[in-house]
Amino acid sequence: MKIQILGHSASGKSTFAKKIASLYGLTPTYIDRIAWGKNWTFNDDETINKGLDEVLQQDAWVIDGNYSRFHVEKRLDDADCIYIFLFNRFRCLRNAFKRAKQYKHQSRESMGDECPEKLDLSFIWWILHKGRSKKQRKFYRNVIDTYASKVVVFKNHKQVENYLKLMQSK
Repeated sequence: MKIQILGHSASGKSTFAKKIASLYGLTPTYIDRIAWGKNWTFNDDETINKGLDEVLQQDAWVIDGNYSRFHVEKRLDDADCIYIFLFNRFRCLRNAFKRAKQYKHQSRESMGDECPEKLDLSFIWWILHKGRSKKQRKFYRNVIDTYASKVVVFKNHKQVENYLKLMQSK
């Protein structure tokens, strides 16, 4: 099984990736772990592409992350299922506050090593506005239209919970 998870920041993609990967006996790949080096230093494109190349060569994978300039067409074409998290911006902000409290001064499993959780004005602005740009909305619409037969869209946590219950019962 090859699974791509896309969506808004702080919508629960990484948590879902871990749960869905577990159902298939896989280890999720978090693009954030590949993209971010120590102390929030963004890795060069070659490093990120190489990391994703290694994952994409596998027979099965779960990839969490948008990063549309890094093999996005290959990830989407090869995926058996594409999950898109399109949660309300205020729910995402609430999730970000909860996450910042939970992981204060720690790096999350889904983030690069030595990248302690932070919630600054720049990230808040990203969650509320910049990450929901016209270009980003168009990207999600295009993915939904182009890959309709293999896309599942979640708009809230209840839908995610119900889906996971359904998958676990199979």
